[in-house]
Formats: sequence, structure tokens, C-alpha cells
Amino acid sequence: MPRPDARRAGFTLLEVVVALAITGMVVLGARAVMARLGDDAAHLAATAADDDREANADRLLRDLVGRAEPSPRGALPFTGNSDAVRFTTRCEVPAGWQERCQAELAVVEVSGVPTLGLTLGTGEAVVVRRGFGAARLRYLYDPANGGTWVNQWSSAFSLPWAVGVEVDGELVILPIGERG
Repeated sequence: MPRPDARRAGFTLLEVVVALAITGMVVLGARAVMARLGDDAAHLAATAADDDREANADRLLRDLVGRAEPSPRGALPFTGNSDAVRFTTRCEVPAGWQERCQAELAVVEVSGVPTLGLTLGTGEAVVVRRGFGAARLRYLYDPANGGTWVNQWSSAFSLPWAVGVEVDGELVILPIGERG
């Protein structure tokens, strides 16, 4: 017969079941937290990629418009209206230098979504911005006294001072060339 003051060794079945249940809840909670962290990391990476793509498209657009030049003989003149502008510029080629090329910036719909797209004569197409309410292009005719903007431009010999891209009431000014 066991002594009444003797301590028992080991755990009861009920204590083991309770410990397993608590461990299971901790593991499930940790799994949920890790899944949420993974989802957040994937969303953050996708947002960063979209921001990088938009910044690169904006930089490319500024460079191409900044290098716009009067059209050489036989090339399309600088023409633009409120929906699109076509111009001659200098595009970087894989060999590392710039060659003359044609570019078009246009407000179009892609799959029902308003899009500001840039297309190069090489066939390369870049989405500059998507999913806005309204957009239009304008052309700086005279920069004096706050500037005179026009809605159309067509000339093989002269260029506007800048192209204005107005998206949802916000105007982004893309200067053409280096002018003193």
C-alpha cells in the first residue's frame, strides 16, 4: 500500500490533453500570424513594384519629352491635341547611345480603364498612369506672365516650351529642351 505522504510521479491523462490543446492553439495562432505577415509582405512588394514602374515610366517620359526636337525632313511633325501628342525625340538603344525615334503620349482606355500610355517607334509601350478620372494634354505656347497654354500644336519647325499633362485637375509640366 502506497504511503499517503508519497508524491506521485508523472502526469495524468487530463494534464497531457490540456497541454496538447494549449500547444495546438499556440501553433495555430503562430501560423495565422505568419500567414498574415506573408500576405502583408507580398502586398508591400507588389506596391513597391508598381511604384517603381510608375517612377521609371515618369522618368522615361520626362527624358523623351525633354529631348524632343523639330522633325527632320520627311518625318512626322510635332503634333498634339488634348488626347495625344506625337513627336521626334532621342531614344536610348541597347548599344548605349541615343538614336532619333518617334514617340507618342496618349490618353486611351485599356480594358475600360483610363490609361496614359507612351509608345515608341521601336514598338515599346509603357503605361505611365492608370485608373484616373479625366486627363488631357496642353502645350505651353508662351511662358511669359504665367504662360499661355493651347490645346493643339502642329509644327515641323517649332516646339512648344512644354507639354502639360493634366490628370484629375493636377498639372504636371514636362519642359522641352534646355532653354536659358
